[in-house]
Amino acid sequence: MRESQNAFYASLFSILPFFIIGGFCNWGVELGLGQSWSISMGILACMTCGVYELGRRSA
Repeated sequence: MRESQNAFYASLFSILPFFIIGGFCNWGVELGLGQSWSISMGILACMTCGVYELGRRSA
C-alpha cells in the first residue's frame, strides 16, 4: 500500500517541472507575439518537454 502511494506521488510530481516550463514558455510567447500564439506555443512546449523526457528515459 505504501509503495503504491509513493509511486503515485512520484509520477504526479515528475510532471510538475514540465507544466512549469510550459507555463513560462506560454507567458513569454504571450508577451512577445500576442495572446493568439500563446496557447498553441505553450502546448507545443509541453509536448516537446514530454517527448524529450520519454526519449531520455528510453536511452
